[in-house]
Amino acid sequence: MGCLCVPLVVACVVENTTAPPPPPTTATATATADADAGAAEDAGPSDDGGVPAQFRACKMDGDCVAVARVGCCDNGWKEAVASSQRDAYAASFHCQERPICPHYKVQDTRVALCDNASHLCTMEKPEDVHCGGFIANAHTCPPGYTCPRSKVPDIASICVKSP
Repeated sequence: MGCLCVPLVVACVVENTTAPPPPPTTATATATADADAGAAEDAGPSDDGGVPAQFRACKMDGDCVAVARVGCCDNGWKEAVASSQRDAYAASFHCQERPICPHYKVQDTRVALCDNASHLCTMEKPEDVHCGGFIANAHTCPPGYTCPRSKVPDIASICVKSP
């Protein structure tokens, strides 16, 4: 009597609904795929994800895009970078070895915005976006969210999920 052994691979999608943990370590052009790099890829969301400022400079929200976090394993986390630096950011990390990657994919719903104080691209959860108001670079809500009117037009509101 024989035994039929069939490997089973299970993958899942995890939605980003928790508070962000500390940012992962910064990827460099000479980074290797050792345990530290794997830990950085497995880390959750953060405002800047350890992305160097050289890839994040912006003046308006339109200057920022959300791209896949560089690393050996694409697990779904996104990072905010300047649209002009998209290719440079993607080329900034090279995996020296092929690690065993976790079998999960995060559905990162955050959006890329230009922070008005630092002028750096950051990732924000849609429900945390301050929208409207009479300010330079007033943020707008992403699709599926609306910006309720404030009683005082000069003051920004916070995006809410559309009904």
